[in-house]
Parts: sequence; structure tokens; C-alpha cells
Amino acid sequence: MTQRTCPDCGIIISARARKCRKCSLKRNYTDDPVREWRQAVFARDNYTCRRNGCDRDRKLEAHHVLNYRLKAHVRVDVDNGMTLCKGCHDEFHRRFGKFGNSWFQMKHFLKEAKDEQ
Repeated sequence: MTQRTCPDCGIIISARARKCRKCSLKRNYTDDPVREWRQAVFARDNYTCRRNGCDRDRKLEAHHVLNYRLKAHVRVDVDNGMTLCKGCHDEFHRRFGKFGNSWFQMKHFLKEAKDEQ
């Protein structure tokens, strides 16, 4: 019996799997719909971090408010995106984790920044 391997990394996978778990969870930011989504989120937010207002001089990232993997139906919905600078994006995930995030968490995160000012 021939063993199947992941086409991306070559690890042996089960007969039903298309890719190994690690490779199947990687996001393809060069995929046209995702790239277009990111640009639309940045444009809507005027290329500015929604938490602290920093602009293009800092690295901006498009954050999926609802989980990228669990909520595939809103994956490229601009309303599910939020422009954050890298520092704010990292801080959000440090505090709330990377799985099962919600609008409630994001609203709390943004409100805290306003309260600090």
C-alpha cells in the first residue's frame, strides 16, 4: 500500500487528508480574494490602526475579527476585518488568544485604548 504525503511539506498523511494539519492551517495571503480583502480593509480604515491611530509609517495588518478558520463564510467580508498596527495586533492575540475571537473582545480592546487616552 502506498503512503500519501502532504504536497506542501512531504509529511505522511492519512488516506482521507489532502494536506497535513500544519500545512492545512497556513493562510495563503497571496490568494486573490484574501489579498483583495486585506486591501479593502486597509482602504476602508484609511490605512490607519483602528486602536491607536498610527498610520502607514508602521506595519499594518488586517485582523479577522471572527476566526479565519471557523467562520469561513465571512473570511473575505470587509465587515469582518479591522486594520491594526503590528504592535496592537500582537497585543490583541496575546490577551485574547488566536482562536474563537469575537466582536465583544474587539470592542473591549478598542474601548480600553480610548479610556487610556
